[in-house]
Amino acid sequence: MRIIPLGTAAAFGSSAAGWTCTLIDNRLLIDAAPQAAKALRRLGLRPDDLEGVVITHLHTDHVFGFPFILAERSPELEPLRVLGPEGTEQRLREICAPAFSRAAPEKMSVTELPAGEVSKTRFRGYGIEAIPVEHTPVSLGYRIADSSGSVLGYAGDSGWCEGLVRIIAEANMAMVEMTNIEAVELDHLTLPQHLPSILEEVGDDTRVLLTHLGAPAEDYLVAIAGLAADLPESIVGRLANLAVAEEFRVYDF
Repeated sequence: MRIIPLGTAAAFGSSAAGWTCTLIDNRLLIDAAPQAAKALRRLGLRPDDLEGVVITHLHTDHVFGFPFILAERSPELEPLRVLGPEGTEQRLREICAPAFSRAAPEKMSVTELPAGEVSKTRFRGYGIEAIPVEHTPVSLGYRIADSSGSVLGYAGDSGWCEGLVRIIAEANMAMVEMTNIEAVELDHLTLPQHLPSILEEVGDDTRVLLTHLGAPAEDYLVAIAGLAADLPESIVGRLANLAVAEEFRVYDF
């Protein structure tokens, strides 16, 4: 599986990066951040190249790029498949309606998943397990498996919860939000409080990628270096598989 972050920033904060969204295998988009269509062009891609969009939750930094994606899709293509939590279709219709006539509802086909329970489905060739996380009442994280058996654990925006643990456990790549370096919020993670717990839950060979950053990546690297000395010996070795996500960098696993 190949993933490329098209943005790595939280909705608010000092990071200059684009809002968090991620491209899988150049054909599946996780969340439609406001800059997503432009980010695709930077890679030499277009919205026409997308086979599907997976939505974690309905905050503006995760869906307000969708009207641009839909408007740029060629009308002769089949409707763009969208997978998301309950309320996704209504929210997308609401934000597309005042945008462009080219962002017509008939250009999308939405499948909604229950927000309060674990569900499994097939979507555009991937096996997807949707797992509730603690952020908004309809927030989901995903375990996404390709035909080779590679598993991406994509937590989306989430405070610490059982759902997040299930998402990252035994994944080949665990992509986890880390909004805060110091501030503490129930619906987001904080580096010194939660990174040790993440490293406890993943396997020795699991790659961990931090995203949804509230500050520049350099600040996170400094904080991680300061935290390393206090980590238990049982998990300190897992820091070798930890990285702070970089926009437009290719991660293969």
